[in-house]
Amino acid sequence: MKTKSGMYAAAALAALFLVGCGDETTNVVGLRTVASLEEAGKCDVGDMVFNLEDSQVYVCGANDEWGVLKGEKGEKGDDGSNGRDGAPGDKGDAGASCTATPVDGGFRLVCGGETVGTIKNGQNGAPGEPGQDGANGDDGTSCTGRAIDGGVEISCGGEVVGTILNGEDGQDGAPGDPGAAGSDGAPGTSCTAAAVDGGFELTCGGQVVGTILNGQDGAPGADGSDGDDGASCTGRTIDGVGIEISCGGVVVDTVRNGRDGAPGESCTLASIEVNGVHGVEIACGTQKDTVMNGAQGIQGVQGNPGQDGAPGASCSGVSLGDTAVVISCGGVVVDTLTSGHDGAQGEQGIQGVQGEAGQSCTGRGLGILGVEISCGGVVVDTLRHGGVDVDTLVFCGTAPYDTATQFCDVRDSNVYKWVRIGTQTWMAENLNYEYRRNGSTYDNWCNGDCAKYGRHYTWIAAMGPDAADCGYGAACGAGDGRIVGVCPDGWHLPAIAEWNALFSAVGSQVVAGTALKASSGWDDGGNGSDAYGFTALAAGDRFPDGEFDYEGAYAHFWSSAEDDAYGAYAMGLYYLDAGATLGSNDKNLGLSVRCVKN
Repeated sequence: MKTKSGMYAAAALAALFLVGCGDETTNVVGLRTVASLEEAGKCDVGDMVFNLEDSQVYVCGANDEWGVLKGEKGEKGDDGSNGRDGAPGDKGDAGASCTATPVDGGFRLVCGGETVGTIKNGQNGAPGEPGQDGANGDDGTSCTGRAIDGGVEISCGGEVVGTILNGEDGQDGAPGDPGAAGSDGAPGTSCTAAAVDGGFELTCGGQVVGTILNGQDGAPGADGSDGDDGASCTGRTIDGVGIEISCGGVVVDTVRNGRDGAPGESCTLASIEVNGVHGVEIACGTQKDTVMNGAQGIQGVQGNPGQDGAPGASCSGVSLGDTAVVISCGGVVVDTLTSGHDGAQGEQGIQGVQGEAGQSCTGRGLGILGVEISCGGVVVDTLRHGGVDVDTLVFCGTAPYDTATQFCDVRDSNVYKWVRIGTQTWMAENLNYEYRRNGSTYDNWCNGDCAKYGRHYTWIAAMGPDAADCGYGAACGAGDGRIVGVCPDGWHLPAIAEWNALFSAVGSQVVAGTALKASSGWDDGGNGSDAYGFTALAAGDRFPDGEFDYEGAYAHFWSSAEDDAYGAYAMGLYYLDAGATLGSNDKNLGLSVRCVKN
């Protein structure tokens, strides 16, 4: 194996020998290393290779054939002895990279970023004296530049006159000073949630910021029984709003889309001229800058021709088998290219210690504030929605809400949307309060997704403490006056007159179904326009035998009016009907509840 320093030395010596051959023009481009002359292939005049097969340097001659590179024999001294080899010259400075650009009448040479000269095409000879037929002058020879590996080859009149090689790469600059502290960032970008194996991956501003994993199974209890399963989370896209995240069937947050930023300023370019010098003026908003054309460089002066160097001594290589190659020049050993050896095998690495199991993370919606992330029961981060002023937020329990469109049920810290229709203010979501008597849940149930559909109540549960003795089979004449029932403080169950007022506000009872039904979720194209934001969902009914049915087809909402011992009035909406109904239903049915504000 040859060392890198040995190959550089052989290339440098070969280049020195070419200079010493007395040629007027020498094109030294570089020395290649080949395994054999067959591998070297065809050649152009001046090409050089170092043949590993016989440790000889070959050069391509005028007949486009390879020949062994040998130095000319030096003349003997006055005493008849052979002359001594000259001392090696100092290493020259790295040349600057040069380029040749066509200009009018020739080529402009730029080296190291500076114009060093222009090679002009020859001019025609001057005309003869008047009265005599003067001979035409010789045409000047034009020059061309041809890109080669490592530089540019210059030819004038069809003859190669020189090669301009690119300079070596400059050294890396010193590290810059640390920048000043940055200003506060812009409002946060919107976040999205994408389903992944075991949970949801949160992406904010195009960057993944965390993963909300489904809860792990609980640890066994003291009696050896399994703990409760962790609540999984799902995401539902809301057009024009963002992603609604539900965990364990409860809506915990809505990740809202961010708003577009202000448009940036565009830039313009304009040509200018100052004192005869052309340039370009760049304007970006109120900022302007000017870039002027550079001045023409001074033409370089032709240098004096260099003196011929002393004849060089030929070099040869002797292989020492698989261990090394000895390079001799003029009978003197100048270098030994030693084969490398395989390094010793490294020590066996220490086996790593198994890491602890990661903790499951969950997300808890903070309303318009964002999402709170907890891992292993510890709050680790809060993903805040952009543009929210924390100092002006109102909280329902620990969750902030917007009083312009929502209200808080202080009994269980549930937040509900509200909407103004005509002269009335209605809940825009179904009630989701777990009504209890004597410490136990009483006559109200959840059909899997309480966060979406709310709870289903019998009429006696909807009436709450106001009709404790008005169960199935017992008529008590309830419904006179304002009945709070199961509604939050400041709200009450709607009376028949209040349902009729709602029908009038949306156009009539005949079109109330289309106006009040949600714009999605109803079967067979039975969606409404939701023109007033009431957003009635097809939650279906809960029957006395415990079965839930007609989800997607029906929606019924209790009133405070009793019909008889077995029935009470409720407002009904249906997937195939554009209108609404107001009739008696079995008190034992589980129906939805919408409250109206006092």
